[in-house]
Amino acid sequence: MRKIAVCGKGGVGKSFIVYGIAKAFANRGKKVLVVDSDESNQTLYRLLGFNEPPSAFMDFLGGKKSVQQSIIKRFQSADKETKINVIEKETFSIDEIPNEFIKKDGNIGLVSIGKIKEPMEGCACPMGVVSREFLEKIELNENEIIIVDTEAGIEHFGRGIEKGIDTVIAVAEPYLDSIEVAEKAISISEKMGKNTYLIMNKISKEMEGKMREITEKRGLSVLGWVHFSPEIYVSAIEGGIPEKSEAFREIEEFLDKIMEEFKFKPIGYIKTEATEIPRHWTVSQVEGEIVIEPKYKLGLKDIKVGDKIVVIFVFHKSPPFSEEKLIQKPPHLNETKGVFSTCSPHRPNPLGLSVLEVLDIRENIIRVKRLDMYDGTPVLDIKPYIEYKSSGE
Repeated sequence: MRKIAVCGKGGVGKSFIVYGIAKAFANRGKKVLVVDSDESNQTLYRLLGFNEPPSAFMDFLGGKKSVQQSIIKRFQSADKETKINVIEKETFSIDEIPNEFIKKDGNIGLVSIGKIKEPMEGCACPMGVVSREFLEKIELNENEIIIVDTEAGIEHFGRGIEKGIDTVIAVAEPYLDSIEVAEKAISISEKMGKNTYLIMNKISKEMEGKMREITEKRGLSVLGWVHFSPEIYVSAIEGGIPEKSEAFREIEEFLDKIMEEFKFKPIGYIKTEATEIPRHWTVSQVEGEIVIEPKYKLGLKDIKVGDKIVVIFVFHKSPPFSEEKLIQKPPHLNETKGVFSTCSPHRPNPLGLSVLEVLDIRENIIRVKRLDMYDGTPVLDIKPYIEYKSSGE
């Protein structure tokens, strides 16, 4: 969970949820970048404690007219894919964003894609194009998180903004239209292969039982319940939210739940000087090391030179999975395959498995052969390799 989009019908409290999640992550030591991609939201910067918004990232790219011209050129071309390249770099980091276009306060930063400023200036499509490319191209360090405040409704899904996202949080209020929009957002997100969660916001104590009944009947799993609070409304009018409020505590509980759903910590990492990595361990002669955390060193007892070991690792350089990757063409075949019939690193859960030969073992370092992993690859587990024998053998 590195890039999170928060969506919902207008007025459900998306910005408050974005604020709460950003603060909760920051309190846990994460470096958080909030991306305001809602062209009509004028107050998110105040909730985050800034006196003024950053300059629009759209202006960094030459302004709305420049992006519009790029869109027109792309549609006039013969390319099927309407994606354009308005950001010259293939990838960039948070630290590379010029100071004029990002506000920072402690562990929280804010980028605003762009706003509708004048009458008759045209649609918000250029903002959608920039948002999509921004989220696809930005690369995060291990301790960094992005939270996107999307425009109201579900049109942003059609613009492909969530393509670079791995997690979608839908927010709903206790009325039918709001629930149906959240339900549709979850359905679309799941088709795209995203992690999805639902928060019911502004729920009165009296309404909670009824809302639980309604969401259960619709087959909706609600992971977060944030109760109505007059205190929040008063504070929001004044431009801030009290972190000690009950609603903020409920958002922190929601975050605890999704962070604990699957929590894996690497036991070590791969170290290799190889720059060209073979596609699979069965055809690799590359050597390198598995550097294990010193606290796990005793667990290496009984691994010997000459052994084969099964190494489970993370494809940490893979982009977020999307529905289009369910069918892929392996580089060594002339036909397409379902993802679960391939060894592709582009998977719903980016986990890899390789059988490696042990060349040496000293202290907490295992020297191995047949590497098919990049330098720095996180290792989650090591298991013994046991050859299968049929009952007749």
